[in-house]
Amino acid sequence: MKTLGDVSREGVAVHGDRTAVIFEETRLTYRELDARVNRLANALLGLGCERGERIAVLAENTHKYMEIYLAAGKAGLAVTPLNFRLSDGEIVHIVTDSEATVVLIGDGYNKRALALKDELAGVRHWIALDAGGDAAAGRSAKRDADANAASGLDRDTDAKATVATQSASASPGYLSYESLLAAASPDDPQLPVGEDDMAILMYTGGTTGLPKGVMLSHKNLLVSAEACAAGIGFDRDDVECYVLPLFHIAMWAALCPLMAGSTLVIVGRPDLAYILGLIEKERCTHVNLVPTLVGWILALPNLDEFDLSSLRLITYAGSPMAPEVLRAAIRKFGNILAQGYGMTEAAPAVSFLGEDDHVLDGPRSRLLASAGRAAPGVEVRIVDANDEPAAPGEIGEIAVRGDNVMLGYWKNPEKTAETLRGGWLHTGDMGTLDEEGYIFLKDRKADMIVTGGENVYPKETEDALYEHPAVQECAVVSAPDDRWGEKVQAVVALKAGQSAAEDELIEHCKSRLAGYKCPKAVEIWDELPKTPIGKILRKDVKRRFWEGAGRSIG
Repeated sequence: MKTLGDVSREGVAVHGDRTAVIFEETRLTYRELDARVNRLANALLGLGCERGERIAVLAENTHKYMEIYLAAGKAGLAVTPLNFRLSDGEIVHIVTDSEATVVLIGDGYNKRALALKDELAGVRHWIALDAGGDAAAGRSAKRDADANAASGLDRDTDAKATVATQSASASPGYLSYESLLAAASPDDPQLPVGEDDMAILMYTGGTTGLPKGVMLSHKNLLVSAEACAAGIGFDRDDVECYVLPLFHIAMWAALCPLMAGSTLVIVGRPDLAYILGLIEKERCTHVNLVPTLVGWILALPNLDEFDLSSLRLITYAGSPMAPEVLRAAIRKFGNILAQGYGMTEAAPAVSFLGEDDHVLDGPRSRLLASAGRAAPGVEVRIVDANDEPAAPGEIGEIAVRGDNVMLGYWKNPEKTAETLRGGWLHTGDMGTLDEEGYIFLKDRKADMIVTGGENVYPKETEDALYEHPAVQECAVVSAPDDRWGEKVQAVVALKAGQSAAEDELIEHCKSRLAGYKCPKAVEIWDELPKTPIGKILRKDVKRRFWEGAGRSIG
């Protein structure tokens, strides 16, 4: 079995001078990428890092992020990627809990990270990915120029904004990433790294409490990426537009093209016009999105100005897409959509719904509400409260087994034993499995609403709301109710220029759902809280209604 280090190692052996990575003005061949990966691996080893240690990364998307993942793989280290939207307290917790000995910092986060230095005594070395200050301003100016060009203010997609020259010197208090690479050997360190060694320690927020560390091995990640690549059908002629944060488990979509010998185009920030302009400019063939981003793209008034004809596949994951939004996407882009369902603990592949199952008419159109069938090498079953297999169509918890399933939770054997009991990953997601093996998600177990003795799964109510022509996005949560304990509460953001009243939206749902599943109240918000990948944060919406209620629902 291979390790992450083998991705660039085999890439240079097989694909040599083909373009591997594009990020803004940087273009690296497989040969150049592997040399930089080797230099970084040797530099980290030269700083005294030892096999099994953790290194943390606080940065936005850059080609250097991928170099860190691959170099850590060659050096036998595990990467702890940090969500840059976390609070200082959460970052301190993760770096301390992971026992990271090195922290690599991207532009814009230098001062913030150093302000936490006194609280992170276990960190031996701080490394600046970029020069800081002037470089950050230059990168920001370039992004603005690219966004303007892509949005139609300047449609000359060949024009390139000038990037501020980045010196090799780091910000005060940091070692310089580029200086470390320049001084290190380009030779492969050839360390004995095992497939079951931890490659990534990725922290997930969950629904309550502090983030918990998910231990993912090289085998977990590569088995999962191979399953995803098989579903997508990646080959060396593909060009991947990578949009989502590289600190997220969505980074599988960055591994796939490098494993196939194709080209990875990394997007620095999720500006929609810039993304579409980049797809047009680089003739990208695949992009992986979340449903929220798909909805935003469909709502762009100048969408038709972009030439997206190179796209052969749009995958979406992160959360279920409302069938009405999915139908609109198929009508716009054609049958080039595919869905992946997964989670960090499965690295992330669980199931896949291909293009052939994305049809608008006929009996198989029912599959638009499905999360697909188990990914290659993955077993999926639905279990009841006693962990016994549920009958086809019976709602239960989704359980997963395969080489993609995590090693466990970092420093948490009790939670690991509970989640992996019986050799199956218990996902906390509720769903059904039909006789053809298609998974139909109902909702998170923790998000289920119990009102008047009836179980309500928010997704079903949300899907009904999305069928209203004025609804851009929505979230359905529980709220306190004096009579029933909990009530169905909806929060809606409307499309630009559209209007809808609370009673209108409630009546709309009543025409489609049983009464107890319909919202008892609807609030109109300008926007809904989201994760960095655009997934709506139901827990944050729910918190707004339970604050001060004297009790809370998890």
